Amino acid sequence: MCGSWGASGVIFASWQSTMRTALESMWKAVKCGLAIAAVIAAPSALHAQGCAMCYQSAAAAGPRTAEALRHGILIMLFPPLFIFAGIIVMAHRRRNDVDDSASSEFQDESLFFDDPSDNS
Repeated sequence: MCGSWGASGVIFASWQSTMRTALESMWKAVKCGLAIAAVIAAPSALHAQGCAMCYQSAAAAGPRTAEALRHGILIMLFPPLFIFAGIIVMAHRRRNDVDDSASSEFQDESLFFDDPSDNS
């Protein structure tokens, strides 16, 4: 009788961890959905059209000026994007380049402990 109760306790523990994982993933989805809804529901003034003087100046210009502004935005977008991508690629390539001999001479041996059970 005690053995069957113990087995149901194990089943309950695995069910509880499964429910916890499901609730955590559901909570992440809810937070993501709320963030997306907040961005969509934001007023149009927050979408880079808040400067009345800039808006009036762009609206008063002709279609060639609007096209030049669009090209200027793209031209100013790509260099920082490429610089950022280059930094990420360099960091990814050099993530494991560590000189172990230099770092090992500064390690304090008092930080390491011996196994008291001595079963190693």
